[in-house]
Amino acid sequence: MSTSRKKSSPKLYTVLLLCFLLLHTLVTSLAAFIASPYYLFVKKMPLDKMIRYFIWLYGKGYVRCTRFFIPASLSWEGENPFPLQAPSIVVMNHYSILDLYYLGVLRHDGDIVFVTQRRPFLIKLYAPFMSMAKYIDMRTGDFSSCLEQCKEHLNNGSKILFFPEAGRSRDGTLQPFKSAPFLVATECNVPVIPFCISGTEILLPAGAKYITPTNISLRILQPLYPEQYSGDFPHRVLKKMVHKQMKRALETQKRVLREAQ
Repeated sequence: MSTSRKKSSPKLYTVLLLCFLLLHTLVTSLAAFIASPYYLFVKKMPLDKMIRYFIWLYGKGYVRCTRFFIPASLSWEGENPFPLQAPSIVVMNHYSILDLYYLGVLRHDGDIVFVTQRRPFLIKLYAPFMSMAKYIDMRTGDFSSCLEQCKEHLNNGSKILFFPEAGRSRDGTLQPFKSAPFLVATECNVPVIPFCISGTEILLPAGAKYITPTNISLRILQPLYPEQYSGDFPHRVLKKMVHKQMKRALETQKRVLREAQ
């Protein structure tokens, strides 16, 4: 009997999570619609920043409501980093379609622009909000187009989030990084903030149909500044250093999670 219960648990948790996400999306959308006049006309917040703020609140609601069976912890190097330095480039490793929800653990950081591949823009539930938030679709143009959009957001004081692996890791290891986020950082002379997530490779890895409840660990590393790196290709040196630091941090996070189970 216990074996049968264990086998059915992932399906049950998945159904519960999907029902929650649907209800959470509807409730948050309604609340955002009601509150939007205040943010637009009283606080004078631009439409795209307002939508990004509501999306951050949506993630925060997800983290708080699921913490009873998917607890998430946040730590950081050095002093309290909140709000995150802006403008800046945030780089995050990528295991699961649920990774972005965990940006909700960040405090006072509702203005983050996502740079994504085209697939998320094709999800009908999310596509309108992503377009209104002026998220950057890497497959709609070349790097020069991405760079111009990034410059505009950075000049407005926003943070830009990249998945430098350009896709989900399918074996739970940190994949080689693409150069785009580090080129943007060096071109715009803004810091790179590494953001490490561990646990979602168990929760819902690439290709999985059902979730497996587990602990999620998130860690913010110290910013790295492009002016500290020189040579013909400083962005490559910066990329290598960020990869090295994130790999070391993720190994530590995974070890701590294993010991806690």
